[in-house]
Amino acid sequence: MSRREAEVASGLRTALEWKCRFFPSEVNEGQLREWHQMYRVPDDVEFVVPGPDDRADDPPLGTVALNQAILAAGLRLPFPRVVRKFLREWGIAPTQLCPNGWRILIGLLVLWDQLGFPRPSIGDFHSLYSFKSDGKRSGWWYASVTARTGSSVVTQTPDSIKNWKKFWFFVRGPWQFTEDDARPDLSIPVRYHKLRYVAREPTGESIERARRAREISESLRSSVVLITEENLISARLSRPSLRPSYSS
Repeated sequence: MSRREAEVASGLRTALEWKCRFFPSEVNEGQLREWHQMYRVPDDVEFVVPGPDDRADDPPLGTVALNQAILAAGLRLPFPRVVRKFLREWGIAPTQLCPNGWRILIGLLVLWDQLGFPRPSIGDFHSLYSFKSDGKRSGWWYASVTARTGSSVVTQTPDSIKNWKKFWFFVRGPWQFTEDDARPDLSIPVRYHKLRYVAREPTGESIERARRAREISESLRSSVVLITEENLISARLSRPSLRPSYSS
């Protein structure tokens, strides 16, 4: 019996076969060095080229799979606590949320910070956006760019991001927590699971915050404008560093 079969039999792993298993990584060491520098990754967090038999849905112990498009969408390492809360609530690994879903999540966090609102809750997000699967049992999920009520709060997300699924890699080291935020109860899933999502009716507060956000010019709510290193640091989604700063 293989390790996978044993884990399925013991209930440690789902029996679903994700289509994503058939997307081997095409990254190389040079790309990983460039991205490590560009996205201000701490020196003790390593990017690792996957082997030919490795899969993003089942990373080696102590690692997590990421891809370049997620970093370009504004995720920074170690994972901010608020981001861990969303992933844990949804029950999915980072690469299961498609890049535009990441842009919407990070953009919303930045915009709410700029407006002086409390961090958006799971309920706030679910009242504004819905999810859809990228094909049957693909393992990937989109946060629908078409908002559940009204226009999208975060605007100007790319129409398409070519080949993003192929440029994934493993991350090891202290990638999940900062030294002062080691919360095992907020650890994120690293293996692929079915999304946990319940659509919610907007609360009065959610409606009012969305209304105030939409009063701002669409150009200023653009993911391109919102997701910059300066804004990420201001929103406590990235940490100041001696490394050069790049826009996302």
